Amino acid sequence: MGFIFGLLGVVLLLGLPAAVIWLIVDHRRLSRRVALLERGPDAAAGAPAPSVERSEAPASEPAPPATEEPPRPARDAIAEPASAPPAPADSVPPVIVFRPERLTQLGHWLRDNWFLVVAAVSLGLAGVFLVQYGIESGILTPPMRVLGAVVLGLVLIGAGEGVRRTLASADAQIRETIASAFGGAGLVSIFAGILAARQLYGLIGPELAFAALALTAAGGVLLGWLHGPFLASIGLLGGVAAPFLVGGDAESPYWLYAYFWGVAALGLAIDAARRAAWISTLALLLGHGAAALLYLGQGGGVWFLAFSLVSVAASAAIPVWSLVPRHAGPMAFGALLRAGLPGPQAWPEFPTRLVAGTTLAAAAIAWNVMQDDALSFGAALAVLLLLFAAFVLWLRDAPALDDLAVVPALAALAIVIGGAALGVPGFALFDGWRAPEFEPDTPPPFTVTAIVLGAALASALAGWRALRPGMARATWWSILSAAVAPLTVIALELFWAPRGVLGQWSWALHVIAVAALMTLLAGAHKRVAADRSLRLSAHLVMALTLISLALILWFSFAALTVALAAMLLAAALMDARFDLREMGVFTAVAVPVLLWRLIFVPGIDWAVDGGLIMVVLSHAAVLAALAAARQALRQRARDRQVALVESAFVVTCGVLASAMLFRWFQSLSGAYEGAYWQISLIGSVWLSIALALVRIAPEAGRMRLLPLTLAGLAAVCFVTAMALCLTLASPLGGYLTTVVLGPWILNTLLVAYGLPGALLLAAPHIARLGHPMAVGTLRAAGVFLLAVNVAFEIRHIWRGRNLSVPGVTDPELYSYTLALMLTAAGLMLAAWIRRSPSLRRLGVLAAAVTIAKVFLIDMSGLSGLIRVAAFLGLGLSLAGLALVNRWMTRALAEGVQDRPGAD
Repeated sequence: MGFIFGLLGVVLLLGLPAAVIWLIVDHRRLSRRVALLERGPDAAAGAPAPSVERSEAPASEPAPPATEEPPRPARDAIAEPASAPPAPADSVPPVIVFRPERLTQLGHWLRDNWFLVVAAVSLGLAGVFLVQYGIESGILTPPMRVLGAVVLGLVLIGAGEGVRRTLASADAQIRETIASAFGGAGLVSIFAGILAARQLYGLIGPELAFAALALTAAGGVLLGWLHGPFLASIGLLGGVAAPFLVGGDAESPYWLYAYFWGVAALGLAIDAARRAAWISTLALLLGHGAAALLYLGQGGGVWFLAFSLVSVAASAAIPVWSLVPRHAGPMAFGALLRAGLPGPQAWPEFPTRLVAGTTLAAAAIAWNVMQDDALSFGAALAVLLLLFAAFVLWLRDAPALDDLAVVPALAALAIVIGGAALGVPGFALFDGWRAPEFEPDTPPPFTVTAIVLGAALASALAGWRALRPGMARATWWSILSAAVAPLTVIALELFWAPRGVLGQWSWALHVIAVAALMTLLAGAHKRVAADRSLRLSAHLVMALTLISLALILWFSFAALTVALAAMLLAAALMDARFDLREMGVFTAVAVPVLLWRLIFVPGIDWAVDGGLIMVVLSHAAVLAALAAARQALRQRARDRQVALVESAFVVTCGVLASAMLFRWFQSLSGAYEGAYWQISLIGSVWLSIALALVRIAPEAGRMRLLPLTLAGLAAVCFVTAMALCLTLASPLGGYLTTVVLGPWILNTLLVAYGLPGALLLAAPHIARLGHPMAVGTLRAAGVFLLAVNVAFEIRHIWRGRNLSVPGVTDPELYSYTLALMLTAAGLMLAAWIRRSPSLRRLGVLAAAVTIAKVFLIDMSGLSGLIRVAAFLGLGLSLAGLALVNRWMTRALAEGVQDRPGAD
């Protein structure tokens, strides 16, 4: 009795959805006929009768509509080269696969056809419940339960095919939706039966279960090829899930990478035939996701890398159905860069976006796999090199994919840098190598050499691509050619320190070999390229940079500095000869490096302590090279580069002058050793440098930050030196020598305070400063230093060479008063001559200071006739100054109309 009720339940499960589907189809057919009759006999007669041949042909898209892709350009259109004429205006433009509108369409379709979805789910559950009923009732044996589920699935698939063939008069979308619903339910039932045979009953082993699931998935994919992507998606899902569902143990399951690639390739093939773009996306996501799970669980990084490489190849060739892809249209990264710009945006076609996705996935896979072991590190770089070569050679007729070549190049550079930063095994094997003690001839690891060779090969390939006649985006490939190998070498130098393992000479040979390659490519561009300015300059700049790096590894301090200056001169001469404006990039980089070596490493210390002849010759050679470079750059009116070279020239002069002064000071002893005037003299040199750099800075344009920064450093040196001369090193009693050398006035006090004071007074004219605050500050500082010089000189006249003796004598104190009165009188005279109210106010201020000194200091400090003379002189002077001040005030008031511009 239970068996009868169970059988009735199965019949209801199968019959009810089938009846619902039949009623839907019949209802829609009747609705269409009624609509035709309501429009009249002409409309009914004009309606085309459905043909048997069209009903049997595969429809363009099955339900649901949310998974449909609007018509895309045919393979022939995609395969057109970049020079092909534009498509007609009425052609359907490529669209994005996943858009908000598609989700809206999916919601509308589910709202109108939810009963079809429920019917498909019910049919699929029928097979599952059949197996479950057999288990619960115990009537059917396990083999019969499995067989029943499989047979039910086959029946449902056959029913779907029968519906598709027999309902020729029905709407194509509804017809294929019903067929897909039956077929999908049948696939689910077969999957359930196979999994029950493996997981529940143990009737079959893992190998047979996997084969059965894979065969079922392949059948679903083939059905999808005929019926549409709905069945294909079920087949893809089942095919990817099969290895994870069957269980079992395997020592080397790495062949599954090939299996997952095959599943993804089948999905791409369905897209190529059915033009269902979302199937390609689903297939690649499922394939990469399953391969990633396999890698996380079982390892096999090298196989994972191979999977990523062939996936890129499949995504490039299969959707366009061509072994020589010809992707045209906008580039992927170019569209992203233009996304925020105003105006219409040209989005890349879907095949281009597919290749972009798989290329980025390959780069991410290489980054993860390179951390496993030394072999995986090398394999990751090798796969990226092969991928770069594929973009250069195989995809040379697909201009829409040109920008994707930068992905493997950047990924390889990131692996080189990241491998050293993370200390991965590939880097540790090289970095930890030391020559065996008993086998000194054992060579070091080949890692760095292999990386340099691979980068050089990539640059050579990109250069070949750039030099091909009629090649689109030749400048882009030239830049890649000039960047890949040199940047890799620089990254190795900065992060791998290969000179410690390979030796300086061996590593320098690697660098110079890449420089030679850049030189060869530059020569090829000069002969072939028409628009050679940027393309030639890029290779020349990199060649000069690498030659400079090799010289750093090879030569001594002096030779290296001269060599860098020679490289700078060579860049200027090439610019003057070939009009290569882009060579200014090398100048902008070479000047700071040269200045770094002149100031810091080896810097002024080497200039002071090194051999005199070598120091003089090296700095003289640098000055000669900079002067020649300046003249060469002026021929092409390269004002910014000229300003940078002039900055380097000024600093070099300052460094040489400072070094020579230091050497002279070191030869002195006794009263000459470590004196205040030596410190001030060095400070005056750097003040001159600062003023010259400030004058040069406006001509440097956007690169004025360099001369201004150097001017700031020089100004700090001057301020520090003068602060020492006024405090710790002061001749009044500092911690260094306080002896004054030379006669009155023309002595070391004039060098220490008068010279920098005069420079500060002249600074606004030297540096061409116009800001009132800057001009006033410099002049005030200059007047202050000159006043200090006068005060110290008065003490020197009255107290002799040693100014640090205690106390102040009456003649000295009166001399200060007399100097202040003369200063006030001089300012008044200058104000009268120049008709300057500002100078007049300064004269009045000097008189006020004199009065304060006399009444506050001289009254108690002087005695006898000297005090009488001080007050008598003060009174007479003030009377005269008052009379002069009144005359000047009246004269300035009367002449203000005649001299409106007076100060």
